[in-house]
Amino acid sequence: MLLEFLLWILGYYLVFATYHLLLTATWQREFHSLAQHINSRLDYLSLSFILGFFVSLVVDRWKRMFDNIGFIDSPCLLLNAYVRPNAEGTNREMLRLQRRNIARWLCLAQVLVLRDVSVRVRKRFPTLEAVEEAGYLEPAEREAISQVVEVTKNRFQVYWMPFNWVYTALARLREMDVIKGDRLFANLLLGMRHFRDSMQVRGVGF
Repeated sequence: MLLEFLLWILGYYLVFATYHLLLTATWQREFHSLAQHINSRLDYLSLSFILGFFVSLVVDRWKRMFDNIGFIDSPCLLLNAYVRPNAEGTNREMLRLQRRNIARWLCLAQVLVLRDVSVRVRKRFPTLEAVEEAGYLEPAEREAISQVVEVTKNRFQVYWMPFNWVYTALARLREMDVIKGDRLFANLLLGMRHFRDSMQVRGVGF
């Protein structure tokens, strides 16, 4: 909004300076006549309609921005409901750690995205070391991300890595029969994909 306001002010003063400093008296009268002609034609348009259209665009823009904020609750609820010990007595502590790792990777993906679209988040997490200190990254995971950034020379290509870890962990849990059936496995993957899609922001390669 600030950029649009500054552009409007710049355009206004450009017209103002052109009218008063560059145009002769004859051209000023022509410009005045043109402005009056355009102003008279505005009566054919409904001001309330124009304002309503503008307000709907602004509100829809903010709504889309709010919708693009991923909420961790839904995928974690699915994870807790579908990842359960099987009849053979799967290690409950291992499952608890797996669920925690998956939830952490989802939060990590969100942090990595928000670092590149929010100044406040970038100040909070200026480096991957700061993300690791906050508990979102393990040392080995930070090394893996750093290697990808070094090889590709593009830090915007790391968003997929936490989701790759999530999908790999879920596939391993399905092989262990912890996730009961392919239908539940597919629903769980769809929930993770929806969380990923909700963080997809225009202008960021994800």
